[in-house]
Amino acid sequence: MNAFNVNLNFKLSKEEAPELGPKIGKCMAFALAVIFTNMIFAVLGIIRFVRIDIYGAYNILFFVLLLIFAALFPAAIFFFIQKYVIIAVTKAGYKKMTPFFKTVCFVIAERYAADDNFQEKINKAFDIGADAGVIYDKNAPWPVKKAVSFFINRLPFVDFLKNMSPGINKKDIRAISECVYVQMNDYAVNKLFPSNNLKTVFALYAVNLAAQVLLLYIIR
Repeated sequence: MNAFNVNLNFKLSKEEAPELGPKIGKCMAFALAVIFTNMIFAVLGIIRFVRIDIYGAYNILFFVLLLIFAALFPAAIFFFIQKYVIIAVTKAGYKKMTPFFKTVCFVIAERYAADDNFQEKINKAFDIGADAGVIYDKNAPWPVKKAVSFFINRLPFVDFLKNMSPGINKKDIRAISECVYVQMNDYAVNKLFPSNNLKTVFALYAVNLAAQVLLLYIIR
């Protein structure tokens, strides 16, 4: 495999990402609000639980569920907020990352050409984390590597390989690389970026509130 040492430059000017800062700030504020809300529910649940005169199996069960939800819902919401932020940041710097993504596609093409069974096992065979020393600049920050790896895992490279033109020689690394990159770029620009939103986060938070209020009501 070739050594690439691609430099990941994530320094964006205000003109390139005018709304990125406020978006990230709002997401962080919302995440803190979710954590704070669930801490309140947990405290209220504890207060209601210790004031119960006679403890029954159902009261204990509902109390345990309330505490579990107070931990699980924030964790789930944080995961989807993280996903949203990573894709938003990647979108803002996407044009600057063209050499990197072309390199990713080249590495995939290189392995595809060398292994007839690679298409079926690509998800296991291509570990972006393990290849960090080959693809990234050695000085790229660890959070950047993790963020880009997370983004790449959202891309269906198996489908890109399956959708290649039958006329492409399976040993022609350059042609395979270009074909995969064109599909990847189209998928990112026309599907992944436009579909990036916080609808799942707001839906989870609504369920979170409803479930915790219900559990507080029945703990008595």
